[in-house]
Amino acid sequence: MGTVCYTVVNGEVLSENRDGVERDYLPDTQGNTIGLLDNTQTITDTFSYYPYGEVVSRTGTTATPFQFLGTLGYYRDSASRTYVRARTLNTAQGRWMTQDPIGFKGGDVNLYRYVANRPTVLTDPSGHLFFGISKRVCLTVCNVVFGACIGACAFIYGPAVMGCFALLPPANIFCLIIALGILGICLALCVSLYQVCSNYCNGDDLNTWN
Repeated sequence: MGTVCYTVVNGEVLSENRDGVERDYLPDTQGNTIGLLDNTQTITDTFSYYPYGEVVSRTGTTATPFQFLGTLGYYRDSASRTYVRARTLNTAQGRWMTQDPIGFKGGDVNLYRYVANRPTVLTDPSGHLFFGISKRVCLTVCNVVFGACIGACAFIYGPAVMGCFALLPPANIFCLIIALGILGICLALCVSLYQVCSNYCNGDDLNTWN
């Protein structure tokens, strides 16, 4: 049996080294592995899936188990079973094979139902909860919020500085110092907000395409 090593960052499977042969995982926006790339970034394998993970078609021969939502850590045991940490998903039936270990805390009265029967928009890489969003979407939201926060700081700072220039010395100097202080506080709040948001996106509590 050969040796396979995987590169995983923040829970996302990025690439593999199979007996010295490297392949990069090419995901779609939900986290499905739709292709494998060699070291020249040429596509060697392709995959497509039905909503609950059954393979519609594939090309190539790389024996990777990380296919349907594979970059999120979904591990294909067989043609109809995919291991998802706390539970195993029956892709042929579109349901979990066992009840949710955390019971109704998972947010669904049907303890076997997979992602509220909405597999095209929701994922559950922990095997515990049915709700979730893509980590990429989550981080994109963080970036948008961060950008808006920076924009708000600039919107406040710009007119304040213009007002300072309208003052006479030394009042204008004090005004600029205060304006810079407010800008620094505003930017620090933006950074803190982004850190909280990104930590949430990368945390175990978020069910993502994680």
